[in-house]
Amino acid sequence: MSDLKDEFSSDGGFVDIHAHILPGLDDGAVAVEESVEMARTAVAHGVSAIIATPHSNEAYGTDRAVVEREIASLNKVLRSEGVELEVYPGAEIKASPHIFRQLEDGSLQTLADSRYILIEMPLDDIPFYMQDLIFRLRLKGLVPILAHPERTVAVQKRLKRLESLVDQGCLIQINTLSLEMGFGPEYATAVDIMRKGWAFAVASDAHDLESRPPCLKGALHIVARLLGKSPALALVRDNPGRILGFFYPSFTSLG
Repeated sequence: MSDLKDEFSSDGGFVDIHAHILPGLDDGAVAVEESVEMARTAVAHGVSAIIATPHSNEAYGTDRAVVEREIASLNKVLRSEGVELEVYPGAEIKASPHIFRQLEDGSLQTLADSRYILIEMPLDDIPFYMQDLIFRLRLKGLVPILAHPERTVAVQKRLKRLESLVDQGCLIQINTLSLEMGFGPEYATAVDIMRKGWAFAVASDAHDLESRPPCLKGALHIVARLLGKSPALALVRDNPGRILGFFYPSFTSLG
């Protein structure tokens, strides 16, 4: 591990595309003080940009205008505290046919107002309408990114079911904690996804400072051991940087 730490000591500019850092909007950060400390932790792990992705589902119907207001407020606080991190708007949207209603009324929040959209499937199964959902989103010019599909039991049992979605142009985001487990179905599925070349990004899915912190370096070391340094950097910097309009010569040609 020490060699890997030295290998990545000069690297940074990482982009975390999945984090529940906005205070009081869902089951993530409770207060702005916690948001600031989460931001400090992210920076310590080489992150320079985070896309805030509060849940958008039945429990947390986060309004787009509220997200934008909270983003502006948090960025102002971070600047005043000297924390060198930029936070961008986003959402973790529950997979549902109702997504198109949100698209029509303008309430659908994409990642950093780009064409990329973060979609969460249930943890037990792949909804029957997922292929149609991905197809229709692609027709609309959007690029769906599946949040942590390695946590979905149906994917763990039969990875082939995920392949059809990837073939339709759906991108995959892996959670850092799934890799840091080092064992079990989540870890094994995440590794299989990466080895097949399906992974687009590794992100923290941070909710707090203790159980689900905004830390990327641990997972970065694991990916580097499995795939090499360049593929590891592609998953935390090059590929997610494309969402923000940053381009690197080594990005994976997806989406």
